[in-house]
Amino acid sequence: DYSEINYYISELNKYWLTYIAFNEIWIFEHDNKLNYLDNDFIIETLEKLVYFINKKIGHIHSLEYELERILDYLYNELDKWKISEDKIFNIEIIYIKIIEDPKIINRFIEKTPELFVDLICNVYKSHNWVKEEVSEQQKSIAHNSYEILRKINTIPWDDNWKIDYYVLKDWVQKVLVQLKEKDRYEVWSQKLWELLIHCLGWDDWIWPCEEVRKIIEEESNIDIITWFYIWKRNSRWTTSRWIYDWWDQERILANNFYADA
Repeated sequence: DYSEINYYISELNKYWLTYIAFNEIWIFEHDNKLNYLDNDFIIETLEKLVYFINKKIGHIHSLEYELERILDYLYNELDKWKISEDKIFNIEIIYIKIIEDPKIINRFIEKTPELFVDLICNVYKSHNWVKEEVSEQQKSIAHNSYEILRKINTIPWDDNWKIDYYVLKDWVQKVLVQLKEKDRYEVWSQKLWELLIHCLGWDDWIWPCEEVRKIIEEESNIDIITWFYIWKRNSRWTTSRWIYDWWDQERILANNFYADA
C-alpha cells in the first residue's frame, strides 16, 4: 500500500528525520517508482534536507547524482501539470551550487528581467557604494546569486523556441533601464555578453544569430564586441593535424569567417 509509504515519509519529515526520508525516496527513484510518491512530500523532503546537509547530520546517499535524477522526474511532472513551477524554482535556488542546469530559474529569468537585475544587484556593488559591514545572510545571498548568474544558459525565446528580436530587445532594454536606476550600469556589458553567447546560429547558421547581431550593433558597446571577438577566436579550442597538413585548417577557418561576414 503506497499510501502508507507516503504517510511514513510525511511523518519522518514531521519529526525532522528528513535524511532518512530522502534515502527512502532514493530507493523509490532507484526502482523507477517515484510516481507512487506524493510530489509535495518529495518537495518537502528536499526543502528540509538542506538543514541536515549544512549541519552534517545523518548519512545521505549520492546527493548530487540523486538530486539530478529526482529533479528530472519533477521536470517531467511539471510538463504534465502535476506540480507548480514555483515549487521547483525554490528547490533549484536551495541547491544551485550542485545543479548544473537550473531549468526553471532560466524560464523565470526569460519572463522576468527584474529577477536578472536583482541577481546582479546581489553580487555587484553600486558605482557609488558606501563601505558597510556585510552580514552572513547577505554573503550567502551573494554567493547563490553568483552561482545562478554563472549557470544561466538561455535567452528569451518565443513560443516556437525561436529568438524574437523584438522580445529580446524589449528584455534587454528593461534590464538596461533598471541597472541604470540601481547604479549598476558598469557591469551591464559583461552580463549581457555572458547571456547572449548562449544563442545559436539559426536561419543562416552563423553564430551569433541575426537577432543577437542586431542587438550587439545597436548597443555599440566596445566591451561587448571585444568579448564576442575573444569568444569566437577561443571557440576553436585545441587542434591536431598530420605533419604535412600545414595551414589548411586555418585557411578553411579564415574562409568561413569571410563567408560569415
